[in-house]
Amino acid sequence: MFSSLKKILGTETDPFSLTIKEAIELVVDESIHNIRFVHGYRKKLREPVETAVNYCTDLARNIPGALDLDDEDPAVSAIIGGFFTDSVQARKVVSESPEVKRFLKEKSVNEIYALVTMKRRIKTVYDSGIQGQIVIRDIATKAYLFEDHKFILPSETIEEAFHAIRLGLLKILSHQALELSLDLQRRELELEHLREELGVKVKLMRDERQQMALEGNGKEGDTGYIESQHLLHEVEQELAKVHSQSDHPEDYLNRLIDILSHPSRYLSLNLIPMRINRLGLFVKDDADSATDRFRIAEFTSGDAESRSAVLIKCRRDQLATDG
Repeated sequence: MFSSLKKILGTETDPFSLTIKEAIELVVDESIHNIRFVHGYRKKLREPVETAVNYCTDLARNIPGALDLDDEDPAVSAIIGGFFTDSVQARKVVSESPEVKRFLKEKSVNEIYALVTMKRRIKTVYDSGIQGQIVIRDIATKAYLFEDHKFILPSETIEEAFHAIRLGLLKILSHQALELSLDLQRRELELEHLREELGVKVKLMRDERQQMALEGNGKEGDTGYIESQHLLHEVEQELAKVHSQSDHPEDYLNRLIDILSHPSRYLSLNLIPMRINRLGLFVKDDADSATDRFRIAEFTSGDAESRSAVLIKCRRDQLATDG
């Protein structure tokens, strides 16, 4: 069958082929360039980057691989059929990947490794099973279905694939700092727009109160006017807070340091135990003793939807035949 990259490559695999200086520059390139204006940013980032690199290495080692699309073993074919319709459809999807096309155009290789990520959804299916000596029918079972396949990080060898995956995970962490900064910018625009609207509303209400006072009705409308003033004050306070967080390279750097120092808060991997039932569907499997069980890696990053991942292997000539 297939197992984690950790078992295939061994625990002594070089944890990262980049120097720490190169890793730091990669992180800054993938996040916020203004960080380079901060004096001593490399020194401040050194330990957080090392922490993030080690974390990404551990995650990469737990990804299952490599699933050979050309393997004729019935057990492997069953697994492929759980992720795709069959091997033919799997190779067709690989062939249509822009990254794979570009890789094959630039590289003269016979074999290719690529990471496939998928959306996993749960569907209730009905199956039969045996309890003791009794056959139980119409047992509700949670089946796992996979869709929206994306093939990324094509590589020539499994070692290169491992390295590319680690780099990709480190980039994801780096992007989190950029996303947080963009969220602050969006929040700033929203608050500025709200402040403008409330300012106009408060001015109109103030003019209306003055007119009512001239007519001897000064008490009417006081509650709404006071509430709008309070809301405008709260918006201005929140806007000042956002301004203090979004305009300085030091704030960008501190945000990045926090993410890299606590990577599990922003990027996590969950190993989902599964087995193939008699209908050829993946179902959840909590039985430790099951011989046909395996695990698939599922990544969650920030607020993004979780995606399952497995490393696949295929041959160029097979892709050409089906593409």
